[in-house]
Amino acid sequence: MLQAEATATHGEAGVLRFALHRSCEDPRDLIMIEVYRTEADVEHHAHQPYFRELVERIPELFDGRPTADRFERVPCGESPKGRLA
Repeated sequence: MLQAEATATHGEAGVLRFALHRSCEDPRDLIMIEVYRTEADVEHHAHQPYFRELVERIPELFDGRPTADRFERVPCGESPKGRLA
């Protein structure tokens, strides 16, 4: 389900990054890194049918309620290695 979400999301024009990672210690621990061009692109994504389906299936897919925290970039260093997008 999450791989299908990622594949579909990669087709959205406003998505700069959408990456799924899992913990090496516990493969049930997942993190998605999402970077959008604009706030409007975030809203666009939230209204896509594949995203809505994922949200509806959260109780059966996850053990507990996933968090969705928002972060802003903190510039550090001089290299592109210091940022996601």
